[in-house]
Parts: sequence; C-alpha cells; structure tokens
Amino acid sequence: MDNRTLQNRRILISGASVAGPSLAWWLTRHGFRPTVVERAPQLRGGGYAVDFRGAAHLSVLTKMGILDRIRERQTHLSATTYVDADGRRVASMPPGIFGGDVEILRGLPAGQEPDQVPVHQDRDRHQAARVPVAALAAPRV
Repeated sequence: MDNRTLQNRRILISGASVAGPSLAWWLTRHGFRPTVVERAPQLRGGGYAVDFRGAAHLSVLTKMGILDRIRERQTHLSATTYVDADGRRVASMPPGIFGGDVEILRGLPAGQEPDQVPVHQDRDRHQAARVPVAALAAPRV
C-alpha cells in the first residue's frame, strides 16, 4: 500500500444488512469516512433473526452503547415444540439452542439510524471511495 492510500480515509462498504452499518460505525469512530452501498432499493427487514451470543458480542454492543436498546427489542424466543399430524407434542427444544443471549429481528440494530452513515442504492455515488470493503456477517456456528 502506498502512502496516498493510507492518507485516504474514505471507505466504501458493500452491504447494508447488519455487518455493513456496524463496520461503518466503527470506522467512523476511528476517523474514517465510510459510505455503505446496498444493491436492494431500500434497507431490508425480515429474514432470519440476529443472535448476539457470548461475552465478545455483548462486549461489542456495550462499547457501541446499544446493548440496552438491543435488549428492549429482543424476541424472547420460547421453546420450539414439534407436533405430529394430530397436533400432539412429540419433542421440544429449549430456546437457548436456537437463540443467542440476545436475539432481535433483522433490520437496523437499535441505535443505528439510516442517516448516521451514508447508504446509497445507486452505483454512481461511490466513486470517491478508495478502499472497497465487503461486509459479510459471520455464519452461525
């Protein structure tokens, strides 16, 4: 990387689901100027829930100042019950198997408003960014 690249603080992030706006928040905090681009015509809701599990996730949410707001939006997943064709219970799984310590429905995490980080749907507005980044959420393990 040459010195000009290190001086340029403009970052292009591809993806405005969960990871993109979160990365943009952290980069902004460290003096960068991120722009998030999204292929979808609007920010998406729906889909899978977002699980935050373990000390590392909770620590990051605390540092971002949004853990309490995330907890206010949690899904409160209950046990999952499987029934047979007659509606009789045949098995049940406790909520901890499927959910994290805190689980929210997909959308912008609490405290991340769309106007805090530029999000653009058209491809012509990101030409000034020099460092492209693809923000992908880690798969569930």
